[in-house]
Amino acid sequence: MQVQFDQKEDDIIAFNMFHMKHSPAMRRQRRFITWGVLCLGTACSLWISNIWPFLVAVLWAALFFGLFRILSKRNIRKLIREGRNAGLLGPCIVTISLDGIAKKTEVSETRYKWSSIERIAVTDKHAFVYLNALTVFIMPKRAFGLPSEFAGFVSQAQQYVDAARQPSTSSAEEAR
Repeated sequence: MQVQFDQKEDDIIAFNMFHMKHSPAMRRQRRFITWGVLCLGTACSLWISNIWPFLVAVLWAALFFGLFRILSKRNIRKLIREGRNAGLLGPCIVTISLDGIAKKTEVSETRYKWSSIERIAVTDKHAFVYLNALTVFIMPKRAFGLPSEFAGFVSQAQQYVDAARQPSTSSAEEAR
């Protein structure tokens, strides 16, 4: 199966925002910041016998993550615009077959076996085929004519990944 599309800045941003939202490290960091601010606000409130530091801490914790998302998107956009980033944006062709997944751009061609795929994550607008935490094939839903074609692509890719994870019969026989 082959899909041709233009990789856009918004696709890169969508992946980064998805990853930051679902990354265990980022989740721990958000919890640490939230609890730290709330504890600091509570301690200040108790120390000066006034509720205002606590209320400010609650408001800050509530607003921080909305502001964080806005600033993150802006910073990702700036990073994308630094340098040439040849092959990052623009036309590309992604092909999946029994052998693996490949991406071809104007300046590069990469190919990976299914056994190297860590996972496939799907959102309402994208599928992210992870090779590792920061390397991913971004597949926008808009690249497919119909939602069923997108679902078929994701399903086929997942089947290939699952099959690659199954121990081969020759490996099982060698282990005996």
